[in-house]
Amino acid sequence: MALKITILMAMSLNGIISRKETESVIAWTSPEDKNMLYENIKSSYVLIMGRKSFQPVYKKLTAAPIYVMTNDINLLNKEKTQVIYTNAKPCKLSEFLSKQGLKNALLLGGVKTNIEFLQQGLVSEIKITIEPKLFGVGMPFITNSVLDKNLELMSVKQANAKSSLFLCYKVINEKSL
Repeated sequence: MALKITILMAMSLNGIISRKETESVIAWTSPEDKNMLYENIKSSYVLIMGRKSFQPVYKKLTAAPIYVMTNDINLLNKEKTQVIYTNAKPCKLSEFLSKQGLKNALLLGGVKTNIEFLQQGLVSEIKITIEPKLFGVGMPFITNSVLDKNLELMSVKQANAKSSLFLCYKVINEKSL
């Protein structure tokens, strides 16, 4: 059985996931989004994220392995414990995790990592919290990249009285003819 990979992100109404590169999304999201994030982390078999998205606090929330995508040679040579730094291509990492018997993985960004997994057809679902905010500048959910995916809305839930929304989409990974 293939590994089910779910992207979990929060963004402003205009698609910004971070106002500046050094800011964690946790700085501006609702308490309900934080609770949903922590619950998803706790229930995942494995976490995958880019180096810039990795937060040491995640180690306290789960005993699951955390794969951090990086090309930093110093990090790649670190002792592998719960946090495993890797430069494996997304398809190779997904294949490896599937062979380990893992059923699902939570992909927590960043932008580059999300795009690579989406481009390779490895993402099954995208769970997004849309916060009722507008940011004039910042990092978008998807940047300039070759990507063309169809999505199917699976669920919508109003998360709080301030109109934060939880959306869940199935990614339609169509095979090329």
